[in-house]
Amino acid sequence: MSKPLTLSERHLTPRCAVWGLSLLPLGLLVGVLWRYYVDVPTWDCWWILPLVERSFQGTFGIRDLWHPVIEHRLVVPILLFLAWAHWTRWNTAYQIALNVLLGLGIFLVLAIQIRRTAQALGIPRLTWVLPAISLTVFALHQYNWLVGTYCVYYLNTLGALATIVLLTTPGIRWHHVMAALLFGGLATYSFANGLLLWPLGWLLLFWGSSSLRAPTRRRMLAVWVGVGILVTGTYLAGNPFLTQRALLWTWWQLPGRYVAYVGAFLGAPLFPSHWLGAFFLGVLGLGLWGVAVWRLRVSHRLPGFVLLPYVAMGLYAIGSATLAGIGRSRLGVTQALRCSYVTVASLLWLTLLVFLALHLQRSRPPLFRGRHAVALALFLGITSAIGGNSLWAIPQIRQYAQEAAQARAWLLSPTQMASVPPPWQQLFHSAERLEILRRRRLSVFRGSGQGAAMAPR
Repeated sequence: MSKPLTLSERHLTPRCAVWGLSLLPLGLLVGVLWRYYVDVPTWDCWWILPLVERSFQGTFGIRDLWHPVIEHRLVVPILLFLAWAHWTRWNTAYQIALNVLLGLGIFLVLAIQIRRTAQALGIPRLTWVLPAISLTVFALHQYNWLVGTYCVYYLNTLGALATIVLLTTPGIRWHHVMAALLFGGLATYSFANGLLLWPLGWLLLFWGSSSLRAPTRRRMLAVWVGVGILVTGTYLAGNPFLTQRALLWTWWQLPGRYVAYVGAFLGAPLFPSHWLGAFFLGVLGLGLWGVAVWRLRVSHRLPGFVLLPYVAMGLYAIGSATLAGIGRSRLGVTQALRCSYVTVASLLWLTLLVFLALHLQRSRPPLFRGRHAVALALFLGITSAIGGNSLWAIPQIRQYAQEAAQARAWLLSPTQMASVPPPWQQLFHSAERLEILRRRRLSVFRGSGQGAAMAPR
């Protein structure tokens, strides 16, 4: 006769199952990247090559580091790019591995916050939402995974989430504020939408520090405001994008396109193939997100401090969409579907999944009637759409890998440019940058600089 399970063993079994399911999307991502990875410089890798050359010459300076890239000041990414060039001879495997590690960091920060929420509400089984969170974080239709320089999006998102979680820590202390300042700087100096964290962080700190003694609270708020003004002021000062008024105010002249862009930006994680479907789902998701916050606060009477971190994450996604629309809507609504934007736009859907899980967790049986059935259907619909998009992306990744292998073969043995896939041809027209790769023995020219193309495995 078998021994009955102890209480700890009964809790351990579903916990192991939850974490096992949560690791499946990460395993699929690693498997796909291993299968289709090609060691060749891609897209934005090429603009950094002049800076790499100056670093080898010893002429790289603070002006190069601080110089804006469009409207961004990519201080942290540029330092990483230069380190890769010198230490790995631009081996993109290390860059892609960093993308995966940053994605894992994003997932763990979200898991920590969900665990904190479960403890605050006394519902330990809330962790059942983690597999859906993992599916969203490690979604394959974020092609950012395959491009080393797209680590900027993961650095920014990880910095933003860590800042929000630290500033909403119950019983916040100075070390939380100092760590939040560092992560806020990481997000800001990785991508321009990180500037949103300074006003948003002030609101979080104002709310979260209300239980502290008045002098301590005032000092915390003053430090945050002072650093925020310093970072924002220096970030915007001399930024050439702000002087291009014709570009800066296009969104105001074409408000319909701007609204469509913002909606498509937010809906792209669920419908990346056409802007109209993405716009519809973006508007729907925004409405559902607002209704979910209202119902959890008013109907379920959840404490404000429980909802605050997720509200801030959602607002960060919405704010990022509005900023991207100001700078990019002039390029057309389809530009909002760029895979690089999916990472931050997914925060809206991640927080909506948590809100739906809280609604289901706090509801009384039966769960398959009325509003409960709607919440369950929405939860399953969102996760199914994201999972379907991930599977749909695998053939796209395979095609990309085949084109990358052809591009690598051309770099090693240049023939007719017609043999290079069209997306790569404009990159290879820069003889100066190709020469930097050869002269510094970077990427495909490491070692002997010769060899066969590394085809997809």
